[in-house]
Amino acid sequence: MSLLRFPPPRARAQLLAPVVMAVAAGTACNTGVNTRGTSSVSPPAQPSVTRVGPPRPASSTSPAPALPVAPEEPAVPLGPARKVSVDGSTACAVLTSGRVACWGALQTGPSDVVLTGTPRLVKGLEEVVDVIVGDLSCARTTSGPVKCWAFGEQARPLAGTEDARDVARTSAGVCVVLSSGAVRCFDMQGRGTDLPALSRVVALSDTSLGRTCAALEDGRVACISQDDDSIGVRLSQKPTLLPGIRNAIDVVNMNQWRVCAITRQGTVQCVASPVAAWTGPSAAQQLFEAHALGPCYRQHQRVGCLSAGGARARDLDLGGAAVDLSCSSSTCCAVLERGEVSCFGSNESGQLGDGNDVNRPDPAPVPRAQGLRKVLAGHQETMALTHDGRLLAWGQRQPIHTPRTFETKVRDLRHALHWLVRTEAEALWLGTPIRGEWLWWKAPAHGKTVRDVSIDVHDTVCIASDDGRVHCAFGTDEDAPRAGKWLPMAGFTDIVALDAHGSTTCGRRKSGELVCFTDTRFEGDVALPHHEPRPVGHVVKSLSPVRAMSLPIVQHTDGQVSELGYPDQQHLTGMPRPELQGFENIAAGDDMSCGLRAGQAFCSGGHNAEGQLGRGHLGRPKTPVDRVASDVALSGFSVGFNHVCALDPAGQAWCWGNDALGQLGRGRRVVSSAPQRVVLLGP
Repeated sequence: MSLLRFPPPRARAQLLAPVVMAVAAGTACNTGVNTRGTSSVSPPAQPSVTRVGPPRPASSTSPAPALPVAPEEPAVPLGPARKVSVDGSTACAVLTSGRVACWGALQTGPSDVVLTGTPRLVKGLEEVVDVIVGDLSCARTTSGPVKCWAFGEQARPLAGTEDARDVARTSAGVCVVLSSGAVRCFDMQGRGTDLPALSRVVALSDTSLGRTCAALEDGRVACISQDDDSIGVRLSQKPTLLPGIRNAIDVVNMNQWRVCAITRQGTVQCVASPVAAWTGPSAAQQLFEAHALGPCYRQHQRVGCLSAGGARARDLDLGGAAVDLSCSSSTCCAVLERGEVSCFGSNESGQLGDGNDVNRPDPAPVPRAQGLRKVLAGHQETMALTHDGRLLAWGQRQPIHTPRTFETKVRDLRHALHWLVRTEAEALWLGTPIRGEWLWWKAPAHGKTVRDVSIDVHDTVCIASDDGRVHCAFGTDEDAPRAGKWLPMAGFTDIVALDAHGSTTCGRRKSGELVCFTDTRFEGDVALPHHEPRPVGHVVKSLSPVRAMSLPIVQHTDGQVSELGYPDQQHLTGMPRPELQGFENIAAGDDMSCGLRAGQAFCSGGHNAEGQLGRGHLGRPKTPVDRVASDVALSGFSVGFNHVCALDPAGQAWCWGNDALGQLGRGRRVVSSAPQRVVLLGP
């Protein structure tokens, strides 16, 4: 039996032309990073059976450069967080759970770096209170020794560092302020050496240009260095007290010519070369010299940076009150009062944590959402609806973002070629991403109390009202998602549910009868309709009665499953799909379906060249139904062209399949043949 899918219109084929992915390779921490090419797998020839559905974009076979990525493991949602640390091209956050998550350029060995624009948990770390990031990254815990790590390895304890007061970076490793106030320094292999020149220390600066400074128990600041007078005070390997500094609780090596301390009163006191006059804030709780951004500071709950000329910049809009700040030479991240992390600056290695490598001068929170109500896989993008009525989107080379804010909360979401959004005010919006930007059109007002909505590939929008009647606004132009005036649909009565696939829209009556119509106005290679809409539906007796539908799949009241199509190119009927019998919560796409059977997730159909069956490896399946390779309880499936998404019981999104444009939401653009947790979405 052959099912007909209408030929792809000219404009739609142009819109969904193959895309060649290009990702800029970054350089991290002065460590050379090699790129490795990846190429998508061309699907095998399709069988002669074609189905009702939208045209499928061709796959690109061009090799695409990709960033070296972190070891294959699930990304984690960031937050809530309480501390953050940034250095070079890496950022780490201490989560309120006591774990540590890092992103950016992650050190995996003395000369090895991998890049990830999304957070990864550090193994073997719990009960962490503070973290520093560097060539050797380390964390202080509530009890036990300081632990240090290279990413992908178990964090290792540093001997004799229990109850440490502080940890600071050096050019060869780290120095730890012990509970006694003594200082012990460790190299990259964890070998420790005492630093007898400094004692009674409460806080230690990072070593910069060979200079190390310490805030002492009596509130003064002492520095040691090789023979150096760049800050206007002669320093040597013996500790030298800096004049004019009292009541210090922290100390910062700002740059070659300046050392600053933060006092118990919150004031800033500095010692500097006469040519390096201080133009920074007179008060701060934290202070950093971010060379590319200017001196940056946190004063109470505000964060600001000074321009190179010394003029005070405007207060940075972090989206909330800051409780912690960390800056490298070109990137800053702040922890907000509600636990979010907001970052700005350089992003060449993904250190802003937004899943891409685009620099951002203005602060923006690392995206996160508490539970999703619905997730839909589109053609080359994915969209999710949160419990509080907001939209989140990713893909099309864009990280997780809000595609539009509507006048009221969003109630429902549909997708065909373009997206249909229904708000609580019963307004309907049609949207599409074009060249990285979202364009939106508002459908005409309908004045109905809506029970259900649908949209087909020609942007024909239909609504089923509470009286069981159906009205449709037919798409008027293939080149833009615009809907015309509302027309009543003859034959559609007592409708309780609507769905559409390809150019066919169906309604399910309360009795289980299936009423359908097919929009034939755009048959052939045309962008404008052949004729006026014909708003008439017909009962498909061979497919009735129906218990549920996710077109082109319908489930009958007797448990049988069929696929909708036009075997003789004239009469709508169905092809039996016995392999789907017993499935629940079925979601169907162009050539595959997913659902639950006995509580387990299964997918059926498709060539699986890009892992969209979720079976754990690529290639055409040997059995008609494959179990999805995940131990997570998944439901709420959505099948796109070449990727699939689903929700777990906590409202977390999981996706698998093609990721050429970031539609899996993991910030990696790497095909995944098993479900992967969407980064930063979920509790």
